[in-house]
Amino acid sequence: MKQTFKRLVSIVCILTMLVGTFAMMLSTTSVSATSAKEGKRFTQTELYSTDQKLSAVPKTFEATIKMTQADFDKTYSGTMIGLYKSGESGILFDIAHWGPRIYIRSGNKDAGVRFDDTLRNYVNQEVHIAVTIDPTAKSVKLYVNGAFVREAVAGADTKDYEYTAQKGEHATAKDWFFAAYSSLVANDLPYLTVGGDHRVDMASHSVNRNGRYFNGTIYSASVFSDVRTANEVAADKNGMPQGDSGLLAWYDISDMANGVIPNKGGSSYALKFDGKAFMSGFNNVYSSSKQVTSLPKSLEATIYVPSSADDQYWGNILAWNNDKSGYDSFIWDIQSSGSSTRPRLLFTASGTCVIVDFQSALDSFKDQVVHLAVTIGTDIKLYINGTLWSGTPTYTINNAPVTLQRALEVYGAINISKLPLPTIGGDHRANIPKDGKTENVDWWAVWGFDNYRWFRGKIYSAAAFTDVRTASEIAADKVTLPAQGADNLLMSYDLAYETAAKLIPDKSGNGYNMAAPLMWLDAKDKTEITDYSYSFAVVGDTQIVARNETEVGYPTYSPAYKGQFDKIYDYIVNNAESKNIKFSFHMGDVTDHDGKAEWELAMKNIAKMNGIIPNNIVRGNHDGAPRMTEYYTTAMFKSSVAKGEEYGFFDGRGIEGYTQNTLNAYQTITVGDVMYLMLSLDLGPCKAVVEWANEVIEAHPYHNVIITTHSYLQGDNNGTTYAGYPYMDDPKDCAATQYNPGGKYGIGGSEGVNYDFRLGSHKNAGDAYLYQDATYMLNNLVKKHKNISMVLCGHECSEYIKQMSTTGDAGNTVLQFLIDAQKVDADLQAAGEGHSGTVAMFYFSKDGKKLTTEYYSTIREQYLHDSLNVNTYDVSVVEVPEAVKSFYTLMHSLDSKNYTAANWRKLQTKLAEVKQLVVTSNDVDKIGTAVTGFGEMVESLKKANADTTPDTPNTPDSPTTDTTDPIASDKPIDESDANEGCGSAISFSAAAITTVVALGTGVVFKRKRKTALRKR
Repeated sequence: MKQTFKRLVSIVCILTMLVGTFAMMLSTTSVSATSAKEGKRFTQTELYSTDQKLSAVPKTFEATIKMTQADFDKTYSGTMIGLYKSGESGILFDIAHWGPRIYIRSGNKDAGVRFDDTLRNYVNQEVHIAVTIDPTAKSVKLYVNGAFVREAVAGADTKDYEYTAQKGEHATAKDWFFAAYSSLVANDLPYLTVGGDHRVDMASHSVNRNGRYFNGTIYSASVFSDVRTANEVAADKNGMPQGDSGLLAWYDISDMANGVIPNKGGSSYALKFDGKAFMSGFNNVYSSSKQVTSLPKSLEATIYVPSSADDQYWGNILAWNNDKSGYDSFIWDIQSSGSSTRPRLLFTASGTCVIVDFQSALDSFKDQVVHLAVTIGTDIKLYINGTLWSGTPTYTINNAPVTLQRALEVYGAINISKLPLPTIGGDHRANIPKDGKTENVDWWAVWGFDNYRWFRGKIYSAAAFTDVRTASEIAADKVTLPAQGADNLLMSYDLAYETAAKLIPDKSGNGYNMAAPLMWLDAKDKTEITDYSYSFAVVGDTQIVARNETEVGYPTYSPAYKGQFDKIYDYIVNNAESKNIKFSFHMGDVTDHDGKAEWELAMKNIAKMNGIIPNNIVRGNHDGAPRMTEYYTTAMFKSSVAKGEEYGFFDGRGIEGYTQNTLNAYQTITVGDVMYLMLSLDLGPCKAVVEWANEVIEAHPYHNVIITTHSYLQGDNNGTTYAGYPYMDDPKDCAATQYNPGGKYGIGGSEGVNYDFRLGSHKNAGDAYLYQDATYMLNNLVKKHKNISMVLCGHECSEYIKQMSTTGDAGNTVLQFLIDAQKVDADLQAAGEGHSGTVAMFYFSKDGKKLTTEYYSTIREQYLHDSLNVNTYDVSVVEVPEAVKSFYTLMHSLDSKNYTAANWRKLQTKLAEVKQLVVTSNDVDKIGTAVTGFGEMVESLKKANADTTPDTPNTPDSPTTDTTDPIASDKPIDESDANEGCGSAISFSAAAITTVVALGTGVVFKRKRKTALRKR
């Protein structure tokens, strides 16, 4: 009986399922709402929009998305579905504060529903979200993955409903919201968009960009004219209904082809590529890496002409132009002044520039999409939408009218080999202000290719031809541009085809692909640098990474990235062995506001290198000497502060312990057969400090000197000098001379930093103690010594490793590097993405003569601008005679325990004598004889010690265990000179210093031991 009952129940269940399935098949079919392929991450420079108005105001919004924690962490994460445009009524479905939101504008009413913090459990997960709006029941409901989550309510204890015109009126905000929603009229709404909307881009105040682009991946999106039920939403997660009367549009993002995302819910409302909007900034210079071999004689483009722009330059469509001397140019652009809007041609040959101006040709085409064509033959013609323009262009050279014939002569004289690489939507010029005055240059915008002439409208397509197109060909091109194989086609672009790698392919087949520099590159996408023997790590200004929001208010500081300063030094320490890192530099501005918490954070991490990697830091203009002294010179950092000789800054020699004298110091290391002297100098080193630095270098003729200081090179355009000021000199902004009371800026300077680090006794002690600029340091130190191989600096913003060389007085090449990614950190922080934490890695060949660089973000775990930052340089390396190498090897092998005290003193006297000869003599044979004699003395006295009992025991703090460089460290110093100034010297060993001994084959770290302070 029980078995029979069970069978009956099973049959009923099966029949019920079959009937339900059959009924569903009869009523509607369904398709998976989530893509079986890939979703899409949208960008700021692309927008996909319908070109038809919806027939009804949506009551249900649905989307399947995926977001990272960084995407969610943004206060505003972007629009999923929008019917929204600045200054108009609209409605949008977006993500903000870790949750979905519906936002409405109607007339002057702004209202929203927020479901904050409802998606915190869905980081890096594909999730289906639905929001329904029921104006009758005054209900807004949220569903996540098909399940009801909550209904928005209004009251004093909730902010679910917001009425932004009157903040805080949450009790009545619900009424405001539904009043605004009920007033919406479908035909008055903007066109529907996915992955962004038509609002103004607040970063640029441009209406032609997708300023609210979605920070995440969208797989599918849909809107309904009815309120979906809970069961329908649950079903939508698994399959979108086809034929449902309430379905307005459904988009499977992976189905995009030819710049179109079809509406799978019907034939209308397809999303179409709404033209590419360009931007200023390095990352938006779309350029070909291939130079043209023919001049264009015809140019064509379909563009959107805006009604207004932020200045008279509406930007370039196609161009061959930069602002460097020695180049010819060719530009096709749009200009506006007053009410006049016109296309132009500008071309330069041997410095003569012609402007062809089609006066007011576009005045009646503002806020429209228009096809333009220009031909250069026996005449210069303009076609608009396939029709010959009836106006007459003007021709000028230096604002003076010239004839058509003269203009064509200049065009014909263009030297193709002198044309820069072709670009679309901009060019390679720097950001020059409207008044043309260099003192008004926006220096924050000149740290790289700036694309200042970015096109202010939108470009849909563009092409260039090597022949003069006929009127009928241009009319046909308006419909469809020619592609690969077309006669006389030079280059052709459909900008809807931009790839995820920021590449706009050349459809002509000629290989003029337009690519923007990839800012971030994963390790798998780059070629690993393996051909090197050892490396140095260089850390630029960390002020923004060290920034502490509790000490100074920073509303854009991203909490998700707080405390990631540690990743910089974790990377260096963790790679010390695998990358054979032999030294680490810091370029100053360790902190932002010299705050206690900032110093503690920085030094806690820098200390990780103690006993592992020798290192130094220099003071930046944001670092205070007293605070730096407090944190950089405590006992825990004595093993990482200047190894060996330390010198006073303005307080002279003879200062015991670690005080301001850390501001100028040097360290020596030997890697293989290459000896290095790392010379760190304070900001704007005074004449007395420069004198001391010269003495130190002269005492180390066989060491390759690397000088580090904070402010030295300008941050400028593409690694070249800007306006003749490659060095940080007055009157340029942020110059070291701003800290010179006699300079233009006085104390404080343009940044308002009031850190004058000179001791009171030297502030009025004369010219020798005034801060000097970079050119003074260049001419009086850098160029004077043949063994100076590099200068490293920070201070000026540059998102690539800027390099420029100078030639020393002896004919040697000095490589100079600017390393400071704080602008990258600032941009990431402002975008809510934290920081970069970049480290510049310098990879050397075994002989030190080849250097390869790269820039790595330790926080993002990506490489920064690989195409710019991976470069190989020839390094000037001092050749060390074998006799000198033998001397160093012999000297480092000495150990006091092998000698009596009396014999040890004899050795020290002889050692000083031989060292003086090594430093001052160029007679290699004489040095060899002296070294051989010293070696015989060493062995003789060692043998004598083995045969006798020492008359006086040696202490464990014998000078042989001192880590100071042997050259000049034992030079006698009259104690009466102990406070004569920064040209004087003191040498000593500190507690827990890591001893580095040169053995000719590498760097060997000896056991740490405590040694005594010795004044000489």
